[in-house]
Amino acid sequence: MAKLLLLSTYELGEQPLGIAMPGAMLGAAGHELCATDLAIDGWPPGGSASVDGVVCSVPMHTALRLALAAIDRIRMENPQTPVALIGLYAPVAERIGMLRPGDLASSGIDPSELLTWASRLGPRSLHATTQEGLLPRRDLLPPLDR
Repeated sequence: MAKLLLLSTYELGEQPLGIAMPGAMLGAAGHELCATDLAIDGWPPGGSASVDGVVCSVPMHTALRLALAAIDRIRMENPQTPVALIGLYAPVAERIGMLRPGDLASSGIDPSELLTWASRLGPRSLHATTQEGLLPRRDLLPPLDR
């Protein structure tokens, strides 16, 4: 079970399903999660220093640009922290050299990619799962009225 920080950078004021659905899947697999919507809240207390990995949603170009700053901060706080980018622009990040060995760029089409990546970060997951039947982990995110 790995301790993961889930980051959303830019969801146009909507609750970030880009980290809520992966949160549901990772949580069901037994990983410990915390999440921050950087468009609403500041950098999380403790940042990436106490986590095994960071998952960042990049569904659009602007989100990817904002993720660059988040990745820089992660690398500054803890250079060994692996990063997973998930969403439409994740493969772009990989092509332009943003990621290192051990990082993940996943368009999100195959959710098992993220589960496999996370399982390598800490002791074995409790169990593998898929997105089928899972509800987004909205409890990890700011309330809808925010």
